[in-house]
Amino acid sequence: MIRRDPEGASERSYDLIIVGGGIHGVALALESARRGCRPLLLERADFGGATSWNSLRIVHGGLRYLQTADLRRFRESVRERRWLLRCFPDLAKPLPCLMPLYGKGLRRPMVLKAALLLNDALSQGRNQGVDNESYIPPGRLLSARDTIDLFPSAPQAGLRGAALWHDASMEDAPRLLIEVIRWACSKDATCLNYMEAIDLTVSRGQVTGVRAFDHMAGMEWEFRAPMVVNCTGPWIGAVAQLFDLEVPPLIQPSLAFNILVDLEPISSLAVAVSPPTRGSSMTPDGDPVTSPTYFLRPWRGGMLVGTRHLPREGIEEPEPTHDELRSFLADLNHALPRLELQASDVVRVYSGILPAKRAGSTQLATRDVIYVHSTTGGPTGLVSVLGVKYTTARSVAERTLRVLFGRRLKPAPPACEDRPAPAARISLQEFLTLERDRPEEALEYVGRLQREEAAQCGEDIVLRRTDWANVPRSDPNLI
Repeated sequence: MIRRDPEGASERSYDLIIVGGGIHGVALALESARRGCRPLLLERADFGGATSWNSLRIVHGGLRYLQTADLRRFRESVRERRWLLRCFPDLAKPLPCLMPLYGKGLRRPMVLKAALLLNDALSQGRNQGVDNESYIPPGRLLSARDTIDLFPSAPQAGLRGAALWHDASMEDAPRLLIEVIRWACSKDATCLNYMEAIDLTVSRGQVTGVRAFDHMAGMEWEFRAPMVVNCTGPWIGAVAQLFDLEVPPLIQPSLAFNILVDLEPISSLAVAVSPPTRGSSMTPDGDPVTSPTYFLRPWRGGMLVGTRHLPREGIEEPEPTHDELRSFLADLNHALPRLELQASDVVRVYSGILPAKRAGSTQLATRDVIYVHSTTGGPTGLVSVLGVKYTTARSVAERTLRVLFGRRLKPAPPACEDRPAPAARISLQEFLTLERDRPEEALEYVGRLQREEAAQCGEDIVLRRTDWANVPRSDPNLI
């Protein structure tokens, strides 16, 4: 149960306070609680309501990192994908991915054949402890004919075949985050949404806790702990400077966005496509021009499409402009001329700020940041954490705890044995049917989400406790 009780929470003391309720803060709450710590998580809005909510819902297993021989990120991605499939079989499923090959550059059949073989060889333990239904099979090459059978709208000129591999899908990403919080709370974590940390309390250079403003009650609370971890994602720099005036910049922002479109899926698989490159071979900031890879994946009768990356100077523009959205649609139509995607087909835009390698770049940072403020004269016990990937949030949490506790850190229980049973869920269609036939039961279901999962408003329910609002098309039978 996620019990929102600020008064009761203020009367306890904690081993650490986590500021930020996105996937990295939530993962840290879980991993610390599973090791016998008592964490308090504070989120200024609703849990997972910002960048974490705006993902493509694909858990990439690391194939892309073989291109740059980044074996550390590859192994970490494989391990964390396995953890999600093993611990959340109800919410994470294998996802077949198809990339058409045209015999150019790295996307040639022989190159991808070698990459798939290497991917399988380096991830031999990818199915250890995973249910049979969640197994990740070996990758393989398909003929041009088989490619067209699976992906009829693939451009056929020069088509040599396709690479087929499996990653994983978060079937309901907002729900997965809530289930992580439920797990953390079952291990004695306390998680409060709509609670904004506004000041750090310090005594003789040592962190003692935070003051926070309760947006629901309109009052302040003070919470006590000798460690505070700033996990506020795009706001990491602003919060770090609020707590420690001397901290250097911790994030160079870039915009990432995906779209939900109301079109029939072009394939039953997730399809990876790239528009032809145009213009100079180098960007103005010195990055090499490479044709971006976009995934179009079936989603509840429509498609999720992404991810588009754009430069940003600050975090105040977390959404694409109309021109940027139109440019993305043009890019997709350039890659797939038969798609004919229009702005009117876009049902929802999912956007958020991610860390870039440097200012003005669209190249994402490749390394997570765990910044210990005391090393540059800041208060002891204050750490800021910036993760770069949803998939590896749990791994970042483990590393953060080693920094915080060193040898005092206890091991976690084996595998996922201590995860509580998933909460009962119903689809939008089931809820509307229930509301029509047994309205008192429908009202009780909503009441349970409010009492047991800290939903404070309708938006919390339809966007984050359920995925009812993320449906590409309306069923006239439901109206």
